[in-house]
Amino acid sequence: MNHGAGGVQPPMYEDRSMSQAVPPPVPGPLPVVVPVIPRGPYELTVSTPCLACGYDLHGLRTDSRCPECGTPIGRSVHGSILRFAEPRYVRKLARGVVWILWGILTTIVGAIAAGVLAVAGGLSTRAMLLIAMGGNLVGVYGTWLATTPDPGRLDEDWQMTARKVVRFAVVTGLVHYLLLLMISGRLWRPGSHGAALMISAAGFVALTIGFIGTIAQFAYFRSIALRVPSEPLAARTRMVMWGFGIGYGIKVVILDNALPLVSVLTGRAPSPGAGNLLLEGTGFLAALAMLVFGIWWLILLLRYRRRLIECAQAAEATWASQTVSAAMGPSGIEG
Repeated sequence: MNHGAGGVQPPMYEDRSMSQAVPPPVPGPLPVVVPVIPRGPYELTVSTPCLACGYDLHGLRTDSRCPECGTPIGRSVHGSILRFAEPRYVRKLARGVVWILWGILTTIVGAIAAGVLAVAGGLSTRAMLLIAMGGNLVGVYGTWLATTPDPGRLDEDWQMTARKVVRFAVVTGLVHYLLLLMISGRLWRPGSHGAALMISAAGFVALTIGFIGTIAQFAYFRSIALRVPSEPLAARTRMVMWGFGIGYGIKVVILDNALPLVSVLTGRAPSPGAGNLLLEGTGFLAALAMLVFGIWWLILLLRYRRRLIECAQAAEATWASQTVSAAMGPSGIEG
């Protein structure tokens, strides 16, 4: 067909292939957005409650303090990291670890001295208990310091629960020592089957609570390691918790207390034989596990002491710098 000066145009054909439905493209993975965390101080643009008092810190700088309670705002932004905690609190944790180490050392030296004097025949049972209780008191004081509640936290998490369990366990251990001292000092003379049963049952309950407290102590220190923060220290603490805890449960709770309690209840002593040899072998392996993991725990306690001292120094520097920042205006001029 002629379309004028433009000449003859080629015939128009409908492209049916383009009119067919085309499936939508398959969406690819969404890009990963990595949040950018400012390195220096910055102003909080969202509502952020203070960890210590709950005050809304919106609009304040991270290098200042909460106007309500004086806690560094960095504590609420960075969570429970110890470098933002109150320095006196962190120092108290470090002193607690030192006293725990002294308690362990006192107990070991006292046990060696008591054994030597007992072999020589110059030491009574009551004196041995007093020596053991002396080392236990030093350790209890250290544990009490190391489980000091954090004054900058309002929330009661599982760490707080472990702290309370540890304190309850050490108090129960002291009560158990006092009970043994009463018996050895003849302030209360058990002369019947019922009295012997009561003593065995009380010892079993006290040592079972001590076992739970030991596990809770390891769990509590692991949470402290995560606040340092130190993942390797937390992982090693968890390994010691399982190794020492299993040995303690088998040797002290089951073999040394549960089985004697069963003997008192039934009125029959365990008969010698292959079963008795198996129990003795199991007890030896459990005691060996307690020794190995106990030495490892001493090494870890030394590391806890060093890391907590470092955290205390960092906390002192953090609080000091934020005290200066709080006294200065945004332009750096003292207000």
